[in-house]
Amino acid sequence: MLELLDAVADRANFTWRNSFAVTEVPKSYNMTWTELLLWSIENYDISIHAWDHTAERMAQGVTYTEPWHDSSLVLVDRRRSIKDAGIDPLNWTKPFEPAVWGMILLTILLSALAYQQIEYLSGERGERSLCQWFSDNLYLSAINFSQNFEYAPNTFAGRIFGVSMTLWALVITATYTANLASLFVESKVEPILVDSMEQAVVYGYPVCTKDNTNADFFIRQTFPKVHRVPRMDYKACIQSVSNGECALGLIPLDSWLTYKVNDDYNPNCDLDWVGDMVKEIKAGFAVTADAGHKCSSLVRNVVNVHLKALVDDGLLEELWQKYRDLADDGTCAYNDDDNGQANSNRRLQSQRTLQAMAQSGRSVPSTHRMMRGGGKPSGGGTDGVDSDTLTLEQMAGTFFLHWVAMVVAIVVSYIRSYFPKLHCCDQKGHVAEKVTNRTNGPIIGSPPPVNTYVVRNIKEQALDISHESGTHNRLESESCYDVAHAEIVAEMNAMRRALDVQTKVMQQFLEAPHKEQFV
Repeated sequence: MLELLDAVADRANFTWRNSFAVTEVPKSYNMTWTELLLWSIENYDISIHAWDHTAERMAQGVTYTEPWHDSSLVLVDRRRSIKDAGIDPLNWTKPFEPAVWGMILLTILLSALAYQQIEYLSGERGERSLCQWFSDNLYLSAINFSQNFEYAPNTFAGRIFGVSMTLWALVITATYTANLASLFVESKVEPILVDSMEQAVVYGYPVCTKDNTNADFFIRQTFPKVHRVPRMDYKACIQSVSNGECALGLIPLDSWLTYKVNDDYNPNCDLDWVGDMVKEIKAGFAVTADAGHKCSSLVRNVVNVHLKALVDDGLLEELWQKYRDLADDGTCAYNDDDNGQANSNRRLQSQRTLQAMAQSGRSVPSTHRMMRGGGKPSGGGTDGVDSDTLTLEQMAGTFFLHWVAMVVAIVVSYIRSYFPKLHCCDQKGHVAEKVTNRTNGPIIGSPPPVNTYVVRNIKEQALDISHESGTHNRLESESCYDVAHAEIVAEMNAMRRALDVQTKVMQQFLEAPHKEQFV
């Protein structure tokens, strides 16, 4: 800027370095940029700054010289490369977030303890040690997560628990399977490009602007719903985009062409201009509009003549190139075609079309930029969790239902332990018979397995029956005694019939004429 003013002064044959003043940013004076501009042109012949040409300022008595700075607003975004997912040994855990997995493990443990308490109140521990007893219940609770239900409750409370556990496992496994299948179907999806303010509004992307500037006021008025993030200067805007605090940065074009090759502004060399210009704005020096009182119009006309000459001679472009070369520290290398407004790599879209679609409620077409948070509007532009991963809040109802059912089952078990007459509905020592289809020929094999727990349970119940006046049977009613006695007799008869059948089979085998072949 100073080199430009020196070039104009040399051509116009005037000096300025002995009579000038330097101002701070408007915030230091509790002023806006427009107020600072009005004050400066009121007290000085000319204000040397890249002042945006606006109708509002002209209406307040501001006139401008020939524009030498292109302040057209452009959007700056961070480039992201598409990478293959590679081998992920923990991809099977992605259907649920870690909090859900932790809740599943806790539910399995609590279910084992709850069922053990129900068995304790029902007297179904048997001769198992405490460690073996808990190990059995924990195993049954764990495999039930895969819908392999192995519980065999004999009491009403146990069946309440069993139904609840089955429904919980059904919902969990069905949700997990469906979500896992969708995650395994992996495809390369082109990132979504948000290259206009209309799309930034639709997706809720945060946009960094320089606070209290003409560009900032333009965004507030034109896009009042945009998530605007004000910054003190353009350097802070660009750095916020680079570190992910903002999804987009609204930067003047000439400023961007200078900042993009500087390590202080673009340390990772990953920033790029996306989309079309948001607004075309020209900028230059400013003077006050008067009818000859202070001769400001004369100053403006003289400066305009020589600025125009600098443009025609190509000296203005040389000054810009010299300035950018000084800013370029060699860290980032950009192609020359990046400086053009019609760069084909930006894949521009029609602002008018996008604005019409946004106003009509239709979805805006997306192309190349990955939406942060899996498509969900992001407040800070950082990457979020996968949108397909179910959260604890989404799965809380499933766990709550099963936990309530466990509490109900335990309460029912306590009630039945204090009211033994209700035990007549429970099954004691009952095991469903398994029917095996056999061929007509003899069956070679070991004797049928005997459920030792059932036999032990039958013996214990028989002992209770033989000691009606003992402590084991003093709380049983007559009706419950009859039911238990009938079940025991039925089990004994079934075992006797099974042994008789096995004995006959072995006798037939030994009497067969071809038995020598097996000797």
